[in-house]
Amino acid sequence: MDLLLLDHVHFSVPDLRRAQELFLPFLGGEFTPVYGGPELNAWGTWNTSGGDFIQVIRPGEPVFGGSVIEKEGLLSVSFRVDDIDVGIAQAESAGLRVRSRTGSAEAGFGRNVVQAQLASAESFGLGLELVERQIRGDPHAPMTKTVVDHVEHYVSDLEAPMAFFSELFGSPFDSPWIDADAESRSVRHSGFGIQLTAPTRAGGLADRRLERFGPGPHAIAFKSRDLGRDVEIAKGLGLQIAHRHESGRGASVVEFEPEDSVILKIVERRH
Repeated sequence: MDLLLLDHVHFSVPDLRRAQELFLPFLGGEFTPVYGGPELNAWGTWNTSGGDFIQVIRPGEPVFGGSVIEKEGLLSVSFRVDDIDVGIAQAESAGLRVRSRTGSAEAGFGRNVVQAQLASAESFGLGLELVERQIRGDPHAPMTKTVVDHVEHYVSDLEAPMAFFSELFGSPFDSPWIDADAESRSVRHSGFGIQLTAPTRAGGLADRRLERFGPGPHAIAFKSRDLGRDVEIAKGLGLQIAHRHESGRGASVVEFEPEDSVILKIVERRH
């Protein structure tokens, strides 16, 4: 597929105010005023660094004129394309199914973007979205060049998902590495900011997370230039450290206990 970059990430949260408090220090950017309402079945806020946060009002009904949001947590990743209809055709050729196609104008927010949400069953549980930006010269930068190191997607085994996404991205993942403490094996695609993680042993940390949450995108890792400082910021926000490790790729990683089904990570890379 002709994917350009990781444009933004979608979250479903129980409390927008808490989400703003928790993510602002790591996303940076600015949050828009809260928008939406009962007629759209959701309240939402957008961070200019690429975080889209939604608080559903009536579970089980479509939100913002699109799809039903079935869970809280990290919902999906959105990849930018030049032409949404070409992107849809390419997605369907790759065996993916389109759940909905909506534009910001249809939801009453003006001509800004048009998006296509894809079903996750064919993409190993990773919710995918395509987005075409319609404003000439839109300054929104790719998240992987600004604040996000990766979005971590948990799977039961690496091989088939790695082959699928390598084909979808048109380029390979980095070499796999083992996290002995978490008893997991991971691969990261540095270009698109997607990391796949699978357990290496039943009962280990990665396996317990997979058992608890199921396959899916459960962690977002933010870039850090001062790991100690950012860990203290996270702790000051009430997060508790779950795991520290070296990724084996010149990176120090601190993971925090999940909050509202999202695992926040901080990554400092030394190259």
